[in-house]
Amino acid sequence: METEELQNFGTTTEAQTIYNMLQPEQPKMSPQTILRLKLFARRAIKPLSADEKIEIGDKLDYLETKIQDDLVVSEKQEKKQQTGALILKMMGTVLAALLTVILGINLTGKLAEPVFGIDPTWFVNTTALLISAFMTIISDLRMFFDSNELWVRHSSTANQLKNLLYYIRYLRTLPETITMSEVDLIKLDYSRIREETDKTIIKTRSSGMNKPS
Repeated sequence: METEELQNFGTTTEAQTIYNMLQPEQPKMSPQTILRLKLFARRAIKPLSADEKIEIGDKLDYLETKIQDDLVVSEKQEKKQQTGALILKMMGTVLAALLTVILGINLTGKLAEPVFGIDPTWFVNTTALLISAFMTIISDLRMFFDSNELWVRHSSTANQLKNLLYYIRYLRTLPETITMSEVDLIKLDYSRIREETDKTIIKTRSSGMNKPS
């Protein structure tokens, strides 16, 4: 089906070049690269009726609003996951270094004398155990939230949504040439972005819950 659509671009040099680029022997391109080629390498479009212009305008308004709302959420999540990834990583590193220092302490002289009748070695061992427990909790939190993976996913989502907004706003500068099929292509890519983001979130949460105890 895609081959037939590409063949319908026309017989211009630009369209033929794009068609050749999409042949099987070429490296696989990203979905948004293919979308750009379909949107911006177009043949002449027949004039639109007044009803078609209104329908296309309404759908573009709806898509632009939805994409803008999702972009705000994705950018907030990106910053949140970035901060969470940094905090959890630094806490794990600091606690690991502290545990190494505590276990390496050599209690001699007055440091080895009992405190309130309690051997100071007990304090050292208890502190080491508490730090080890906190390190285990942090490790589980990183496994459950996997902030790095979610950070990258939300960053990618935000960038792709920005591209879609750019495409919509660019197409609006050429209102006489926008077709309903092009609006549908943008809607399909928007749905793909949301689906991939949701899959990553579910996969990350599931992998954390299924971690062996």
